[in-house]
Amino acid sequence: MDEKKAMPGLPPLNLPEDLVAQYSNLTRISHTPSEFVFDFAALLPGIQPKVLARVLMSPVAAKMFLQAMGENLARYESNFGS
Repeated sequence: MDEKKAMPGLPPLNLPEDLVAQYSNLTRISHTPSEFVFDFAALLPGIQPKVLARVLMSPVAAKMFLQAMGENLARYESNFGS
């Protein structure tokens, strides 16, 4: 994210130039007492699903992510419908 476009209160994000975007339509979520584990995969016909990225979050970060997803989905649905 460009520093000029950074959200107030959030640090700017540096996206590496070699970062490759991955498509995911399947997420497996597991947890321990101290962390949540999100395994992102693509489920496509005739192909065994392969984990493309694993993201670990603290329970606090996972709750903040859940809230942010809810807010963003609500904005999406207000623009495009459910």
